[in-house]
Formats: sequence, structure tokens, C-alpha cells
Amino acid sequence: MSTNYIVIGNGVAGTEAAKAILKRDPQAEIMIFTEDHYPFYSRPRLPELLAKEVAVEEIFVYKREWYNKNKIQLNLNCRVKSIDPKNQRITLTDESNFTYNKLLLVTGSSGILPSIDGINTAEGVFTLRTVEDALTIIKRAACAKTVTLIC
Repeated sequence: MSTNYIVIGNGVAGTEAAKAILKRDPQAEIMIFTEDHYPFYSRPRLPELLAKEVAVEEIFVYKREWYNKNKIQLNLNCRVKSIDPKNQRITLTDESNFTYNKLLLVTGSSGILPSIDGINTAEGVFTLRTVEDALTIIKRAACAKTVTLIC
């Protein structure tokens, strides 16, 4: 009988964990859940995307075909609402639920803004952590006259 794994998070840790699980247990059933809209991509390449030097698909580390070939069910645009460890079940915000034998949480980090008065209420203040962040900045910058970058 194969083990049913759920991985919450599809960054480098989640993806590499899924690869390692398959190496040790080729019959494993793996489901990855992520809030992201895209398969695993290289975050260090986001500035290239922002500069329009590459297309979104060019920063993907693994495309959908890789997940399918490795029998990993990738669930994009999914937010986990709750985890019930006693019943080994996760519930998504759309109320769908999934059971697991083993669960791995690898949700990563999020960008933070520096503590500058008014920054949390200022319109047009962004962090760059995701493809969605880059696309939003590109859209907003198209009509901006000035830009301030804090690194």
C-alpha cells in the first residue's frame, strides 16, 4: 500500500521534498497545495521578470509536465483553511478536504515592509516575492512618473 503525502507549499523546499519522497518511495501518492498561481519558479529571477527580460514561463523550474510525469498532483490557487491532525485531514477555503498519511508544511516566508510612518497605508507600496507581485508592479509602474526602490 502506498503512502499518501500532502505537501503544503510549492517553493524550493516543498518541491525538493516531493522529489526526495519519490526517490525513497516511488509508489507514493503526493499532492502539493499552494496559494501561488504558477508551478515552482525561481524567485531570484523575479527581478528579470520585473525588467521584462524574461517571460513568466522562463523562470519556471518545473513545468506542469514535470509534475504529471512524476505523478505529483499540483493544486494551484489553493489556500489551506485548517488542518485536523487527529483525522489526518486538511480543509481548503472552498471547504473541499483531503486526507493524508503524512503531512509536510513548507509554506516559506513573506515579504515585509520597513517600519516607515505611513508605509502600510500608502498606495503603490509593494514587496517582490511572487510572480503576482512582479506582474502587479509592472502594471502599476506603466503609468508612474517616479519610483523608489528599497533593497
